[in-house]
Amino acid sequence: MFSKLTRQDSSFWLFQKRGRLHLALLTLLFGSLCLSLFATSSAAQADPFASPFFKRTWNRADYPVAIGATKRSFTWGPDPFYNTFEPYVESPNGQRQVEYFDKSRMEITRPDFTTSSDYYVTNGLIVKEMVMGLEQTGDYAFAQRLPAFDVPVAGDPGNVNPDAATYASFYALNVFYHTTDNLLFGPVLDRQPDRTNERAAETINKIGAVGRNDLLGSLPGVNYVYYERTLGHNIPGVFWDFLNQSGPIWNGNSIVNGKVFDWVSTMGYPITDAFWTKTNVAGVPRDVLVQLYERRVLTYTPTNPDPYKVEMGNVGRHYYSWRYDAKYDISLPQQSNAEVKPEAAFPGTTIAIRVFRFVQGEPISTTIVTPDGKPFAGSIITPDANPTGFTFYPVYFQTNANTKPGQYTIYFKGTVSGNEAKAYFFIIGIPGFNLFPS
Repeated sequence: MFSKLTRQDSSFWLFQKRGRLHLALLTLLFGSLCLSLFATSSAAQADPFASPFFKRTWNRADYPVAIGATKRSFTWGPDPFYNTFEPYVESPNGQRQVEYFDKSRMEITRPDFTTSSDYYVTNGLIVKEMVMGLEQTGDYAFAQRLPAFDVPVAGDPGNVNPDAATYASFYALNVFYHTTDNLLFGPVLDRQPDRTNERAAETINKIGAVGRNDLLGSLPGVNYVYYERTLGHNIPGVFWDFLNQSGPIWNGNSIVNGKVFDWVSTMGYPITDAFWTKTNVAGVPRDVLVQLYERRVLTYTPTNPDPYKVEMGNVGRHYYSWRYDAKYDISLPQQSNAEVKPEAAFPGTTIAIRVFRFVQGEPISTTIVTPDGKPFAGSIITPDANPTGFTFYPVYFQTNANTKPGQYTIYFKGTVSGNEAKAYFFIIGIPGFNLFPS
């Protein structure tokens, strides 16, 4: 009896033990499942990329760098730091998706394009925007702002690097203007001659003054080796090698060797030759060779260790600070019965004003008030009368190097009808710069 009970108790104990074991295993499995689900959920939440197509673009060049499969500088940056939608005329609802990285900004402008295209994700002409002070809001739409006059192109931020060359420093560099048939102005960085085999010895400072340092120009690799004919600029050897580098890349399935990036679509064309500039790097003054491209900036710091002598500048950070800082904005009062193109421009631009709601053929008096509140003493181009057959009255204001920066106001009054109109435009002066020295 005792042994039977013992066997029964033993069976019961074994059943209990197995039950507890099964329960423990179930608990463990359930806990693991929960942890797995939580980890998956957390990973999804922690994924910094706003679009899988942004991540796909980043992966090619920067995933091998991030996991330590190669030693080279980032093409985009370790991860994005900001994403949003920004106005763009040709995008759905006038908004396109963008994501900011240290080195650039990614954009999906037309999400109806085939996602397999290499140009589904693009990076804009953001360096050109900061140099010219033109924020692009559509294929052919721009908002005029002040150039990035206190954002250094290389080195530490402007608040601890006040004497470094900025994006605005390059504005005065071989810039000319033209007026198109539709009266829209177009500032253009001028072409340079082919300087293949010459040395990059020119220097530039914050106010855009150009000098020369033959000692820096004698360093290895800074001779010009390629002339880019589209916009007409020279590329030195250290940058040309960087633009055409090959190494480990992510092809979507594994790491293979290949060209790190297509330099034209990644960089855009160069908009300047190369210049040496003095800038603080981690608080230490250094000589850095810089070259501005439409989309990015290349820097060559001879004192850096290999393979970090050549790097892409932190253009994404620079552009973000420029675009979202109101101190670069130019805002004008509402026009009254008039339209101005462009509303803001640099000296040397022709301002075109179209005045509406006047009686055809009547003479119109015009008064211009300068930024200091005084009547403008110069001349403007106007017809003798409001021409018949026109739905508007055209007026042209020609600026030059001596035109005072600031907001101008133009008053119009019909001498017969008494109708009035008011227009505003802004002549841009970059703080701390004399773009047109006498």
